[in-house]
Amino acid sequence: MANYYELLQVPPTSSPQEIEVSLDRLYNETRRKVTNFDPQIATQANQALQLLEQMRSILLSPDKRNAYDTALGIGANAGGLVDPEAIFRSPAPPAGPVLGMPTVGMQFGQPMPQSQVAQPAVRTDAWTCPTCHHPNLVGAQFCAKDGVKIGHPCPKCEQMAELANNFCPACGADKRKVYEQKQQAEIEKLHVRINGINAQIEQIRKVASLSSSGSLRGADLTVYKELRQGSSSGCAWMVAIILFITISAVFTSMGAAQIFYILFALGISALVGWFVYSSGKKSHIDTQAKKRISELQSQLPGLQQQISEVQSHQYPN
Repeated sequence: MANYYELLQVPPTSSPQEIEVSLDRLYNETRRKVTNFDPQIATQANQALQLLEQMRSILLSPDKRNAYDTALGIGANAGGLVDPEAIFRSPAPPAGPVLGMPTVGMQFGQPMPQSQVAQPAVRTDAWTCPTCHHPNLVGAQFCAKDGVKIGHPCPKCEQMAELANNFCPACGADKRKVYEQKQQAEIEKLHVRINGINAQIEQIRKVASLSSSGSLRGADLTVYKELRQGSSSGCAWMVAIILFITISAVFTSMGAAQIFYILFALGISALVGWFVYSSGKKSHIDTQAKKRISELQSQLPGLQQQISEVQSHQYPN
């Protein structure tokens, strides 16, 4: 049986960096067989990956490596280790005790008894960093070695997916295509809001330009009523009434024969009152229209900025 160093084809004096490079190489070669169509080969590959992880935990830990080297005697064979590459060529003899690991009484060509399987917290087929080729846990968002982004939520199902894959393994969606479709839908929604605001502005200008509401119907009439709310029509009529009373008092003091002058004064008062009322109403509508238009126009730059931000985002490579 070969020891750890022989399996990795490195001398016992190798640095941790040299050992890690060799571990990564063998790990990447083995993990490709995890998805083999032959269930037996896939099972064997997972078992080999578990052994490699055990080797990594010992050889890359100074204390554990020292203990291993001491027990190994540097040059002696440590029983119970099987070359992960050899398991795909022929069944290996039963595995014996390994330093720091439990005994697994089985052959790599046979299924592992359920009672002896060490249940991993995560899958053993790793997500490999595209820059340093370090194997990371499945579902990791960043590489544990150099911090490079290796995972991103699927834009359709929100499950974490490896960036190296074009399709989500959870829902089968083309991640980039779905992302671009959602991005375009968001941009279209913002354009609809902008068009709606511009339409409101044009409607307010149209209604405010009319001298009366006689020709308005539907939504235009509703806008007109909103604009004229709070107008000073009451004040105008109050002025007219006061003026009428004043003129009437003057003319009635001249005697009953002067009733014609009273009626004339009433007419003058009504005209003045109507003029004051009409002028005040038109001025009020113009003021309210400008205020509403200003409020609506202030929303447009923010919506344009949102469109620019959405367009600038891209699905990570």
